[in-house]
Amino acid sequence: MAKSKSSTVTKAAPKADEAQPEVKKTEVAKKTETVVTVPSDTPYQLNNEQVLKASKALIKFVGSKEDKSAKKNLLRDDEDSNDRAQAIWLNLTTKKFNTDVRKLKPIQIPLPHPIHDITTTTVCLIVKDPQRNFKDLIAVAGLSSTVTRVIGISKLRAKFKSFESLRLLRDSHDLFLADDNIVRMLPPILGKTFYNTTNKVPIAVETPPNNAEKLKRKIERALGSTMLHLTPSANTSIRVALSTFTAEQVAENVQAVVNAALGNKKLPGGWRGARSIHLKSPSSVALPIWLTPQLFDEEDVLTAEAAASKEQKFLEKQEKQNAKNKERAQKKKEKNQQKRAAIAPADEESEDDKSEGEEKKPAEEKITKSTEKLVDASVKEQKKRKRVVDVLDKGLDASVKEAKKLKAKKL
Repeated sequence: MAKSKSSTVTKAAPKADEAQPEVKKTEVAKKTETVVTVPSDTPYQLNNEQVLKASKALIKFVGSKEDKSAKKNLLRDDEDSNDRAQAIWLNLTTKKFNTDVRKLKPIQIPLPHPIHDITTTTVCLIVKDPQRNFKDLIAVAGLSSTVTRVIGISKLRAKFKSFESLRLLRDSHDLFLADDNIVRMLPPILGKTFYNTTNKVPIAVETPPNNAEKLKRKIERALGSTMLHLTPSANTSIRVALSTFTAEQVAENVQAVVNAALGNKKLPGGWRGARSIHLKSPSSVALPIWLTPQLFDEEDVLTAEAAASKEQKFLEKQEKQNAKNKERAQKKKEKNQQKRAAIAPADEESEDDKSEGEEKKPAEEKITKSTEKLVDASVKEQKKRKRVVDVLDKGLDASVKEAKKLKAKKL
């Protein structure tokens, strides 16, 4: 019996070795979306040793710089280390620009070690009206200690208009969440006070109006995730950790973000479209942790046939454009000729009118000269009358003065 058992095991072993990896892969694919199994010999994966080495070097650099430059603050609480922690960023560079605007929506990526602690982080939730409904849901879900403020969109517009009020609102909370239905309305309301830095940009969250448990799950997921903000460029930065994390925690977060962004093709092109991956802090240089082994794919290289066909298409397009330009010039020329033909009879009529006008000119000139003479004569007569009136006025003035003098002498 022992021999038969051993023989059955030896026969079944190779079948199990062939079938088990496939079953595991399907189970992983069903349970999670971020974990992707990659063959060990492929260059399109991260080297764990390289990631851990870069994480240790980066944390050591940030710590040494803080020790040299920072002065000890006696009023600061040593337990609250997140206030003085620096963010660690993952820079993903792609081979091509992200030109598809439909894929530029921010994406949440869960982290094994969240950046925000749900017990200490204060959250402000911006919702659609009415805000009272969401305040009650937050209380029912037991998130009152985390979500310390709920603001409706209408109240946000009315109450926070000045720069100072927006600055106070920004500094009074660690994280801002917003309903995904109104998040596009916030940039003109919050302005550069919030959108100058990425730390306080509101994160879009689905807020079900009548389900407290679902709302709690959405908020907890947002607190335990980082945001992948795609831009129409070849570079994307993702905040993956803090300088207070250990090197192992940073490495695990980097692996999770890279697998989600490139393995699941959240970033257009996936691993094949990536050019390089770097790890850095705001004050350090970028440390490379992965570089693509192939800058150009077969699709990017232009063959002789493709180049000839492309040149032929360009010449055909240019010929079509020249034909269109000639046709437009011909039409314009015809229109100008039609206009000239219409103007010619009018010119002939104007010449006839000129000849008739020349005949009428001598009579008109005589009339104008006679009228001018009459006007001059009347002007001269008016001047003479004015002189006579002036003389009489002077005589009257003199007589009045003499009468006044005589009267004064008698008195």
